[in-house]
Amino acid sequence: MAAWAEAATDDKPSAVFASVLRADLPEAERQREALQISQLDDGIDSVLVNTRWNFTGEVERFTPSPQLAVSADGVGHVAWLQNDGVTTSVYVADYVPQGGSWSAAFSVESTDEPCSEIKLMALENGDAVLLWKQAGEDTIALKGVAYYANTGSWGAVFDVAGDVKADANVAIWERDGSVFVGYLASVDAENDRLSVANLDLTSLMATTKEVDSAGLKGSVVGTAFDGNDVLVWAELDEYSYYSVMAAASSGGEWQAVPQIEDLPYDVGHIAVSGIDDELHIAWRHKEQSSVAVYHDLKSVTYSATGISDVQTLFDSGAANPVLVNGGDGKMYAQWFTSHTKYSEYVPGEGWKSVTQPFCMPSAVISGSCFNSGTEHTLAVAGDYGVSAWLESVDDIRSVVISLSD
Repeated sequence: MAAWAEAATDDKPSAVFASVLRADLPEAERQREALQISQLDDGIDSVLVNTRWNFTGEVERFTPSPQLAVSADGVGHVAWLQNDGVTTSVYVADYVPQGGSWSAAFSVESTDEPCSEIKLMALENGDAVLLWKQAGEDTIALKGVAYYANTGSWGAVFDVAGDVKADANVAIWERDGSVFVGYLASVDAENDRLSVANLDLTSLMATTKEVDSAGLKGSVVGTAFDGNDVLVWAELDEYSYYSVMAAASSGGEWQAVPQIEDLPYDVGHIAVSGIDDELHIAWRHKEQSSVAVYHDLKSVTYSATGISDVQTLFDSGAANPVLVNGGDGKMYAQWFTSHTKYSEYVPGEGWKSVTQPFCMPSAVISGSCFNSGTEHTLAVAGDYGVSAWLESVDDIRSVVISLSD
């Protein structure tokens, strides 16, 4: 599945679309004509999209809107924001494989307060959680709503946090059936508070614990690892550079992880994923240049033996890295420079050569490959892997998908 927004024209407002392609089709039949493409919105009001797509030099990574999540049983969800000039609405649509079509768009919230930065995740039991930021008079709240697989419907909106930082990533992850959310709130001009909320989707309550409240922060990500929870973020250090920081929970208490890196210049666009007994942390490191194609992709491994030395995976661009445990003994990485780059990691063997398998002939300019956008994603499930990105095709910004098995 893939979801995207199409820009407004003179005749119609911006809109949201989704596509479905059966992965088990023979390669010869994986053609555009086999895609089931559907417009999900009503075609009347404007769909709000994240237009800050070229954040190659910022601490915070790109977060797309609309958002797509798919559960293990093939049920898909798309969420987006829509505005009629006065009211902002949070919409969802669901795809159930047995029915073979998308449901009608359903508004889980409509408000005259500005909404932004949606986050959607499918859970292991088939449920799903949708988060978004909603501005009030003096603060920005973090709201949530859950999809319940046993009823096939979305529940009531609930409060996750009453005060969160604007333009800062919200982390969401699952461990042993529990859902956790990591978020920032501004304390003052020099400090942000990092907190974790444990969501109870039955009582619609959030239990919150503070992790750290010193220093300016950004690029928060979280994951379950070795039976506990780990938060990783970028924090402004004494040299006025953003450095990689982390904390791990143990017995319900959060403890700082030993120093991860002490390199000069800013980090950002942090990604984490675990495989076996290793937690991999990757990030974009600016080095001395503000030019995106000269940034480095750095990584470390966190395990019971501590933090490994910093490794440079790539030295010519590293925007918005994605790390995915494929469940097949491999970890997959994808990131953006002049073109979408790709690599694989095998425990005991290390990272393989960096490649650009998704380069289309039309994207080659003077021997180099370009695809003109940092928006990309990577997913691996079962026997299949899929990469999707935006690329200029015949001067039209287009969605391109590559499926492998």
